[in-house]
Amino acid sequence: MKSSRTEICLDLIRNRRSIRRFQPVPVTSQQLALLQEAAELSPSACNEQPWFFCAIENQQIIHQIEQLHEPAGNCYNAPLLLCAFADKKALEPVRDTTFALANIMYACEAIGLGSCYINFVSEVFNCPAYDKLAGALGVPDDYFAVGALAIGVPDEKRPVPTNRKKNIFSIVQEDAQ
Repeated sequence: MKSSRTEICLDLIRNRRSIRRFQPVPVTSQQLALLQEAAELSPSACNEQPWFFCAIENQQIIHQIEQLHEPAGNCYNAPLLLCAFADKKALEPVRDTTFALANIMYACEAIGLGSCYINFVSEVFNCPAYDKLAGALGVPDDYFAVGALAIGVPDEKRPVPTNRKKNIFSIVQEDAQ
């Protein structure tokens, strides 16, 4: 028998979808604080917590970042672009920061926000031509971009998942005696 806590958790996993249309409503400071808490609680190798996040609400800056990519990137007019960076010296910087991004995505679902992973942002921030950009936005030295999330109040129905792969587990059990 599943507990209500289990059902709530599984419902978050079942219902989370990438959202690509957002209402022109800002993410509140309370919502942003909950997303920050979700990141802070993420697992990491040796508890290094090698991540750093830059929350960009300024639409002009978001559009400028979109234009730095060729072809132009798309953040779907999200009111918040949350850029994720990782410490170059960490044991598992990409994995750990990706876990934090996943926690944030599920936290978005829990508080009524939508999110979509945005990969092109890491290409922009990691491009040598734009090596001063991250620092100008408050990112510490010796960090590199891992990815970003477009975040906001959904302005679309959550898509129904299709073509979910089955038989993705191999189960190796103890020998029966």
